[in-house]
This record gives sequence, C-alpha cells and structure tokens, in this order.
Amino acid sequence: MAPTCSVQIGAVPSVAEHPIGPFLRTGFNVGYNTDNRLMSNVMPSSFVPMETPRRIVAERIQPAYASR
Repeated sequence: MAPTCSVQIGAVPSVAEHPIGPFLRTGFNVGYNTDNRLMSNVMPSSFVPMETPRRIVAERIQPAYASR
C-alpha cells in the first residue's frame, strides 16, 4: 500500500483515513511502499546512506528525463 499516493490520486481523503490500519488489525499481510516516489518527493527516504539516492537521481533519473 502507498498511503501518500492513494491520497494524491483521490482514492482516499487523507492518510489518516487510509485503510492500512484496519487491514493490519484484521490480520492482512500488508506491504507499505513509497509507490509514486518521484511525484510524492519521497525518493530520498530510504534505508541507505543519503549519498546513494542522490547518486541514483543524478546518474539515472535526471538524465532519463532530460532526454525527453
């Protein structure tokens, strides 16, 4: 599930009203994801040193968008 993305696309009114909590409480196996990482500005949020996402953005993402 990607609560921020779900709010941005209008699937739920707010992160507080996202169904991830009820799903977890009823025993569902839930994956929590950043999903829309470029639109949601969450690319730097990860479990690696900050230099890693900066390098990925500089070396892969920015050149890919520049070529369009």
